[in-house]
Amino acid sequence: MPHPPPPAPRRRLQSGLYNREQDGLALDVARVTALQLETSGGEENGPAWHAVRDDVWVYALPVLTSMLLKGTVWAQYRVLGGNPARDLNTPIGGIKSEEAHDIASTTLLNALPVLRLQLVNGRWDPTIPGAASVRTWAVNLCILRLPGPWRQWRRDRLVQLEVLPANLEDERPEQHPDAVLYRLEFERYVELLDDGLREPMLLDAEADTDVEIAQALGLTVKSVEYRLAKARQISRVRRDHEAARDFRDIGGGVA
Repeated sequence: MPHPPPPAPRRRLQSGLYNREQDGLALDVARVTALQLETSGGEENGPAWHAVRDDVWVYALPVLTSMLLKGTVWAQYRVLGGNPARDLNTPIGGIKSEEAHDIASTTLLNALPVLRLQLVNGRWDPTIPGAASVRTWAVNLCILRLPGPWRQWRRDRLVQLEVLPANLEDERPEQHPDAVLYRLEFERYVELLDDGLREPMLLDAEADTDVEIAQALGLTVKSVEYRLAKARQISRVRRDHEAARDFRDIGGGVA
């Protein structure tokens, strides 16, 4: 009795990321078609988009985080056509897992509106040979948009190294003036968030896990992760805008 043929090997895209099986592409086609119909009906943030967004979020966030931690992301960036630069290398001392997660979250949040527009406008084409899945498309889109958040993180890290006192670890963090200022700023920024983002942030500040936050608010864990990342991004943008305004007010912007 002849043996059944072995399963077809997974195809590797030119980008170096694995594509999904054809049934995965079929699911992508159904989701994107639903998104296009939803958008044509005037719905900008409906269930069809949420299905695409959540699937991309769950897949892309750990992929990007892992590539940042392993230091492989910039080789992929060059493969995709990005311009290499010296300030894109991982600095001496490496990057912590929570830092990589924050950079990946920020990049993915910035890329999601672009992804949605591209899907609605038919930029993603599943009919071409070797077509990438929506997941892979989204990851590659994020990689090409990664330099901005990465450079911001490097600048922030240099500032922290310059201003933090050497003996900070010897003090109780909650007693240090910088910690008090940080807590006051955090409370102010949280108050500026809408209710859907404020409640997860407050629970997160109490050291609740994402699962506990989801149970307390009646949300999915995916939704909690997305809302926390969105809230942090909004707060960072407000902080940066205020810092730029203060810099101009003291004459720093005058040549």
